Order: sequence, then structure tokens, then C-alpha cells
Amino acid sequence: MPTPESLRRLVDRYCTAVSSRDVDAVVALFTEDAVQCDPAGTPPNVGHEAIAAFFRSAVEASTATTFQALAVHTSGHHVAIDFQVVVTMDGGSMVIAGIEVFSVSDDDRITASTAYWDDNDVTFRAA
Repeated sequence: MPTPESLRRLVDRYCTAVSSRDVDAVVALFTEDAVQCDPAGTPPNVGHEAIAAFFRSAVEASTATTFQALAVHTSGHHVAIDFQVVVTMDGGSMVIAGIEVFSVSDDDRITASTAYWDDNDVTFRAA
């Protein structure tokens, strides 16, 4: 079973991989059959190929990304992250504040990920 410490290390690896825009490193954090939904309520990305396509699309649409875990809350096989992601694009940046919840396998890989945010959580900054 994941420990609070191993869940926090997983979050650290996730933040590093997303911020470095390393799609392969992000995908490696997920199980082969993982389900990722960002934001909640949109069609899920199921499996490595779909999750890679989601992150690759985000990388291609931007010039830089900074994903920060502002707070981490663990419970059993789950971890919730209060996050802020800054996505830099030509002409400025988009800041999204939200919560992401991971379900985690016994080997500390993400089996499900759901991000909670909506248009009210997004702000834009001009360059």
C-alpha cells in the first residue's frame, strides 16, 4: 500500500515531469490502463497512448509549463493536490488553479487522475 511519503514523492515526480514537459516521464507515472480526466466531466483519456496525446497536445500548444503542488493531502491509495499550473504561450500566460486527485496502485503508479477546475479558475496574463 502506498505510504504518505511515497505519495508525496509521486506528486514531486509528477510536478517535475509536467514542468519539464517530458511527456514520456509523465506517462511512466501512470499504469498501462490508467484513466485521466482533465478537467472532470470531459471525456477521459484511457491508457498510455491517450494520456501521452493529451500531454503532448498541451506541450505543443505552449512554450513553457510550471506545475506546482501548493498543498498535498494523502489518504490510503489516494492523494489530492491543490495545484497551480502556469502555461506560457505566445503573447502571455494562462494560470489555472485547481485540485487534482490521484488513485494510486500498490507500486506507486497512478491508476486514475481527475482534475477539478473550471473557467472561473483560469486567469490570463499578457506578456
